[in-house]
Amino acid sequence: MAWVALVLAIATSVQGVEPFRDFRNKQGQVINARLIGVKGDQVAIQTREGKTFVISKFILSLADQIYISEAAARGDLMPKPTTPNPNPNPGTPNTTPGTPNPPTPPVGPVATGPATVDFTKDVLPIFKTSCTECHKAPFVKNNRTIKPKAGLRLDSFEATMKGSTDGQVVKPGKPDDSVLLELISLEPDDSDIMPPKGDPLTAEQIETIRKWIAEGARSSIDAAAPTGPVGPNPNASGPKASPLDALVNKANVRPLAPGVLATASKNGAMVNPLAHNHPFLRIEFVSIASSITDSEMGRIIPLVRSHLTQLDLSKTKVTDKALVNVGKCRNLTHLDLRQTQIGDDGLSALRNLENLWYINLLNTKVTNRGLSTLKEIKSLKEIYLWQSDVTASGVKELREALPNAKIIF
Repeated sequence: MAWVALVLAIATSVQGVEPFRDFRNKQGQVINARLIGVKGDQVAIQTREGKTFVISKFILSLADQIYISEAAARGDLMPKPTTPNPNPNPGTPNTTPGTPNPPTPPVGPVATGPATVDFTKDVLPIFKTSCTECHKAPFVKNNRTIKPKAGLRLDSFEATMKGSTDGQVVKPGKPDDSVLLELISLEPDDSDIMPPKGDPLTAEQIETIRKWIAEGARSSIDAAAPTGPVGPNPNASGPKASPLDALVNKANVRPLAPGVLATASKNGAMVNPLAHNHPFLRIEFVSIASSITDSEMGRIIPLVRSHLTQLDLSKTKVTDKALVNVGKCRNLTHLDLRQTQIGDDGLSALRNLENLWYINLLNTKVTNRGLSTLKEIKSLKEIYLWQSDVTASGVKELREALPNAKIIF
């Protein structure tokens, strides 16, 4: 397959614990494999033939990225060699003569050793070339004060570390949790990539920023590294339970019959389970988006209503009318409406989606009136409003109503 050229083949005997499933890249190409390991944004998958590949999760579809994140949250996927514990009572001194106590594991990533990436010399020039056109100090133009987009400035170390109106974009020592690195690492055709205009950052530039964050995001190579762990202990309360698993149990639905899936897919829609034999589905249209209308959604949605959790309608021809059917999908968690004609009336049909976590309204006709509907959906955790018709005052009120949601405006 063509997309295999994007990955690095490695030889390994590690056996995965996840089931085989179809992984799809953003061009729609598919490989059947199972997830055997996750380290940061690097993912190890193994085919049925035993071949193992390491890839960036960002080349995969949103559905696959969500699956990987939830699988990783359930625990370490990479089996580790086990060794006898010389101290059968962890947390107490080892009294066996000649046997040292095992070292206490760190409770979070710690930046240690000398830094090799200098913010002023190595990172700031990248920001000035590609980012500060939109992310610099406020300035006056035509008697108007132009503020940095999302409240984020990248024209100095202090401003960068302050972050945006949504909070930190750089988490020292934790590149995989840093929003800045996530956005600059997206595929070039992803509407959320930063910078949105011009050439994307090169792999070398992205690696420079990643390394700077991993080394502690210091102001200079001479600055002191953090003296303790960065962030809370991710294992303090044991492995995190997957919210999707909880929803599966609550929904009490079984996988749809292959015949139903075939009927839903007959006009070119990509209707796929989230994993092998999983009851929940993702629907996207990829190459046929421009031909998808309200009538086609009226045909598909009733077939899969209780099983649909992820729906990508981006760049389709749907209107507000289509969302009447979408609003009946009680288990919907992710809804992508970017670059459609959806407006406020359409959003009003979604007010009862109590499991909706993510909605993308980039470049839609939604105004502040539509935000009143979003305020009622308390489950929302991630909302994209860039290039819509909402205003800063409307977004401020939305943030007050949904204080725990990440809102990109």
